[in-house]
Amino acid sequence: MSQHPHGSPASTRAEELRRTQQKRQQRALIGFAVAEGFVLAIAVIVVYVLQLVEPVVGVWLLVAIALVGGGLLSTYLVMSMRRHQRELTALTGD
Repeated sequence: MSQHPHGSPASTRAEELRRTQQKRQQRALIGFAVAEGFVLAIAVIVVYVLQLVEPVVGVWLLVAIALVGGGLLSTYLVMSMRRHQRELTALTGD
């Protein structure tokens, strides 16, 4: 693994890439949180306000939505970290 002195062009590009990756990930996480919150809010309204679904079943619906959301978020994070590593490796050649 080669080390680049701080301030070298490779180090500067790597820092710029990290900032870009962080901004992209922050936008994605905020978007995911908004979407997940919207879906959960709709489910709560359907179950508890409109009473279109029995509360016993509604609780399981909410749990299922949360589990699916957690699985999707975990998958996104793993894929994102792999992509970040590939981009950094391609940039620095390490």
